[in-house]
Amino acid sequence: MRQFFLSVPSELEDAARMDGCSRWMVLLRVLLPLSRPALATVGLFSFLWSWNSFLWPLVVLQTPARYTLPVGLAMLQSEVGTHWPVLMAAALIAAAPVLLLFLFAQHSLVHSITFAEGEV
Repeated sequence: MRQFFLSVPSELEDAARMDGCSRWMVLLRVLLPLSRPALATVGLFSFLWSWNSFLWPLVVLQTPARYTLPVGLAMLQSEVGTHWPVLMAAALIAAAPVLLLFLFAQHSLVHSITFAEGEV
């Protein structure tokens, strides 16, 4: 987000201030609409970081009913053996929300990356 806001030209803020906007209006009317793709990218990465967390829930959670999906998938493997079809089906179900979220956010993600590179 910092890099995105540094790449926004200061002339946009100056033009909005000349039109009579306060600092809050500049933020709400100019900067936030421009930063929608960057906000979507940060939201997507934050979701993925919390969705895929493994070590912290493994250490903190005591009851199996509260395990996150990665911890639950790891618990499906046992010393006796692993029932691979069940494990693969559970992994597919665990990956489905991430894939759907990426498909819906793909345009914003690509736009944010190309804007950060300066191609837009």
